[in-house]
Amino acid sequence: MSLEKIKHIYQKLIIKKSILIIFCVIVFFLSLGVKSLPLIKKQQVIVNDHIQLVLARNMAWGLGYKIEAKDGLILSSSLIAKQAMAAPNPYWGTSLIYSWLFKFFGFSGNLLLPIIVSLLTHAMITVLFFILIKRLFGYSVAAIFVFFEIFLPALIHSSLMVEFYEFASLFFTFGLIFYFFRKELPSRFNLFCTGLFFTLAILCRNAFLFSYGAFVIYEFYKNRSFKRVLCFILPGIILVILALTYALPRNYSMGFIGGMVGEVTPSFQFYGHVFPDPYTFNYDQEGFFQSGRRLANYVEPSLAFGRHYSLGNYLSIWTRLLTSYFFGFFDLLIWGGPLIMLLLVFGFIYLWKEKRKIFELFVLWLGIWFFSFAILARTDNWTHYLELEFLVVLAVSVGLFWLLKILLESNLFKKITKYLIIFVVFVFLGSFLMQANRWMLHEAYSGDMQQTIEDLAHYLNTKNLTDKDVIAVSISQRMPYALNYFTDLNYVYFDPSTLERLVSENRLKEAFSKYGVNKILGYTPELSEKVIKSTGAENLASHIHIQEEKNVIIYPDKTLENSL
Repeated sequence: MSLEKIKHIYQKLIIKKSILIIFCVIVFFLSLGVKSLPLIKKQQVIVNDHIQLVLARNMAWGLGYKIEAKDGLILSSSLIAKQAMAAPNPYWGTSLIYSWLFKFFGFSGNLLLPIIVSLLTHAMITVLFFILIKRLFGYSVAAIFVFFEIFLPALIHSSLMVEFYEFASLFFTFGLIFYFFRKELPSRFNLFCTGLFFTLAILCRNAFLFSYGAFVIYEFYKNRSFKRVLCFILPGIILVILALTYALPRNYSMGFIGGMVGEVTPSFQFYGHVFPDPYTFNYDQEGFFQSGRRLANYVEPSLAFGRHYSLGNYLSIWTRLLTSYFFGFFDLLIWGGPLIMLLLVFGFIYLWKEKRKIFELFVLWLGIWFFSFAILARTDNWTHYLELEFLVVLAVSVGLFWLLKILLESNLFKKITKYLIIFVVFVFLGSFLMQANRWMLHEAYSGDMQQTIEDLAHYLNTKNLTDKDVIAVSISQRMPYALNYFTDLNYVYFDPSTLERLVSENRLKEAFSKYGVNKILGYTPELSEKVIKSTGAENLASHIHIQEEKNVIIYPDKTLENSL
């Protein structure tokens, strides 16, 4: 080969790489810009409980992976060392990464750093997917993929939440790149790297375990090689051993495993799925179970506390969950409704015709996903659809690509008419998804709970409260964790129904004494008066919730409304 020919090939390669880099930069800023718009308008993230951020803060301050006492009291940092138990939290990786970020950038007590990290991470995920899809299907499918990756409601929702799926999705995306980047059979090295990143994703969000399992089963089904499967699962085994080596001496529990509770008392974030508040869990379990409240939807956590159910109960739960997850795919606020699912069906047909291996993997993955969450885990949560991000977006993208390809290859229209139709299709889909996102954001910001939390935190920070104060709080089960993040004070959640019952039984003062409660926050004015008369506790602020659209906080000296 002549020198001139080598130079020509090299120049072509440089041009191709330059074009790819330019497109990647465009994709990054396009994703970042679109997903930042709701944040710029609302000036608020979508509400979350901030548990991982509190744990990250405590780890950054050298206090360990701890957040609460065994009785469910959410502790200020000054009391963590003496009173806190190890947190039975399965999202350890997310907290660890944020603790590193807090150490490096400093802890500011607000959500600026976490939301920047979330938006940048999701923009990076979009770029990585663009590179992968371009390699597998070419620029056309990659461009369509980016379009849906940016505008699908569930993905915008996810990007506007902090301590959520950002790191888990990023690691899982890296794993997908190693698995698919070689168009032929992935090498053992690629399998090892895929397993490594899938395991890191699981450490950040344990629900990715089922997706990892789907890939392992598919790998064995296709190649019947125990050596390849071992390469795939080896990093998972190593990381689990390392995690257990770190965790067991610290009495760390992964939460509900196999229908059982770990040796340490579980966190309120787990038993709160069954019990209304820590007091009921610690001091009135039998009375609660005898009432029969809330158990129908929470079989798995209930089993962890010794409850038993008939086969009929299980069949009812399985049917409900399978139905719920199936129709969830058609939810306008998750994937954009039936129109997008129609494109997904076309996508599966295209993959069956053109990419049979990916089709088989996706069918297996989807089946295991349904079985795992509806039958094994028995949990119902829209967030689990995010684990199928790659599957859904790719299937929808190739479905639209196939339809447009049929249009371009037909003789029904002139060339310019075909391109005009394609333009109209994208304008229509963009407008449709923007409307879907409008409704999603309306629901996500309904009541403006995050603003309520931050306003309450700002008010509490002006009250000169100390670690000797313990605040009984209502409004939401996430409130104690979220307020602790912003104020570093002691909180315990008491459900209003529990307070009403304890007041009527003349046992509220005794209940408050178990936690040292001397202040209350977030109850209705009427209930607050009853509590003050029964216990002498100080009412910091009352709360009224109106028609799921408005939170009214009543302070001693002013009234603040948070409304959409």
